[in-house]
Amino acid sequence: MDSRSENALEPAAPGQALGSLAVSDCDTVSAPVSASASTSTSASVSAPVFASDGDAISVSDGDNASASAYTGQRSRPTQPDQLQELPQLAEDVATHKLLLTSDDKSKLQQAAPSSPDPPSPEYPFELQQLANFLRNRPRSNDHIIEFFLPVEQYQQLSELSIDGRFAGSRLRYDYSSATETLALRMIGGKHESLTQYLNNRLRSFLDRPAIIEHTSSLRYHGSADLEYPSRCGNGYIVHEPDISITNLNKPTYPVVVVEVAHAQSTKELHNLAREYIEQTEGHIQTVITLDFDYPRGKGAYLTVWKARFGEDGRFKEVARGDIVEIRNRDGVKNPDPRAGVSLSLRDFGVTRLRTRADYQVLTILGDDVYARLEEWEQENELVKVARADFLARVQARSDLKRRRNGEVARPEGMKRRRR
Repeated sequence: MDSRSENALEPAAPGQALGSLAVSDCDTVSAPVSASASTSTSASVSAPVFASDGDAISVSDGDNASASAYTGQRSRPTQPDQLQELPQLAEDVATHKLLLTSDDKSKLQQAAPSSPDPPSPEYPFELQQLANFLRNRPRSNDHIIEFFLPVEQYQQLSELSIDGRFAGSRLRYDYSSATETLALRMIGGKHESLTQYLNNRLRSFLDRPAIIEHTSSLRYHGSADLEYPSRCGNGYIVHEPDISITNLNKPTYPVVVVEVAHAQSTKELHNLAREYIEQTEGHIQTVITLDFDYPRGKGAYLTVWKARFGEDGRFKEVARGDIVEIRNRDGVKNPDPRAGVSLSLRDFGVTRLRTRADYQVLTILGDDVYARLEEWEQENELVKVARADFLARVQARSDLKRRRNGEVARPEGMKRRRR
């Protein structure tokens, strides 16, 4: 067992948002990083920019004018003397010697054609920024990137991504209507592998012949949307847990939820587990979390969270089990072969059990999780080495081909010597 601290781990790289909607508690709200920097009008005067080859410029109207290069077709000046005046005019504006008069603006605008209208965007601005990011995103794994997205645009996104895809990409995200924040989950191979392992363990337990008659009401929903009220009470939260299991006898929310850490700190992952149970008032009865030391450590930890109810059957509190260490920060395996977490059928919302079924318990051993984690890391390293070798060989052939082409190519008129 491990009395691990819930303090945040290492800070993220610039531009990366670690929290999985940590602002949902509504105590403080930090602005999410926008997909692109917004443009603001400055009061200072910037110099007109003249492109080479006589490309024209355009100047915007306003109290203080700013000029930007126009890179379209070269304009044909209407008066030669206007061109002679433009360099001096640009110098004066750049050194703040004068502000453009309406006559000056007219001279500059006559020297430049109006730029063509940009193509119409597919979506409203913030949703368009998300679409552009998804279409051009760099390769990255196990990150959470936050976007500002108004509620009405989130609703539009939900309608456009019914099949789980948007802008050509598979989507995994969380959303807070209170802060209008979309947290995009960038899933990596380790995350997918460990999620699949836990899913297989849960299925194999619930499909046991001895208890099948009690588990017939349970349904797997993978990473389906899960919406519940925010803590501040003025909006809602949408999460996509990695695994969710619903009991049709209590269908309001999944009865069991599994979260495998992305880029969250331990504190953020644990807060999310509590939030699942508290904000659904115990309808989510059990949460399993698999945490990793992010981003540099090799530690892995299993924890089970359960709802507790009073004698009147109403939700009372959240009970956290022991944090079970799979391996420590240095990658050393827990030496205790019995270390693990256990679930009974009651944790899946199954009641009125017979004696035989009541003794059926699912145990997820730390040794088994460790073995799967090590196996994935070894396979991943093998793939990386093989791919790097392949790309190096392709590059070497390409370099050799270019060198040969350079030897064959001769200046025009030079004849090949006969042998």
